[in-house]
Amino acid sequence: MTDTEKIIRILCSVRLFMNCSPDFVRNVVYPSGRIIVRSPGELIIPCDLTDSGGTLGILVDGHAVIYSSDEGRRVPLRFAAGGEEVGIAGLFASSPLKTQITSCGDKPTVIFVLDRNALLEIIEKDNNGSVLNSLLCLLSDKVAFLNRRIACLSGGSAERRLAVFLRSLPLSSDGKVSIGMSMKALASALDIGRASLYRAFDSLESSSVIERKGGDVVIRDPQKLESICF
Repeated sequence: MTDTEKIIRILCSVRLFMNCSPDFVRNVVYPSGRIIVRSPGELIIPCDLTDSGGTLGILVDGHAVIYSSDEGRRVPLRFAAGGEEVGIAGLFASSPLKTQITSCGDKPTVIFVLDRNALLEIIEKDNNGSVLNSLLCLLSDKVAFLNRRIACLSGGSAERRLAVFLRSLPLSSDGKVSIGMSMKALASALDIGRASLYRAFDSLESSSVIERKGGDVVIRDPQKLESICF
């Protein structure tokens, strides 16, 4: 599979375009954006891609962390991996949001990006209205998510940051999540020290919330993990 085919396959799978035909994605969506690559720690959004408003990113490969940034204090709100959208909340904002979307992990993050005007043109060309409907659903979900995440802004302990990260990962049928990066990279993404990260893991494990198995983590008590996040 070529890189182009991989990107088109991912675009077809994201919520924003999953109800579009593959031909529409190939002939309209894909030519409207561009690919950027960011090394771990580099800013993804905001970026200097465009002056025409917000920017939507769809992760093709790698990981990203979305931070709340205010007065030099960073709190990780959400983590994203390949096939997820980032930047939705600020896409149509009248002023820049105090958030930063940054590449994290052990390898570069590859992102397909669309600026606001490009997305509006895609919506105009979509005769079925599926992109607009999906966008409205995503924005509504984002409002609900950010309302729930307010509690995290007032806390931000290492344990809570780790819980937020673990909760954001895809859960397998046997209750496992794959961390997908080294402890050094994870500590950097969470903006905590490695010692604090290990203590947070130990705390969650001693409380029977999780169980570590190599590079995987078994979520033993999803409800308690949820309560720690909020």
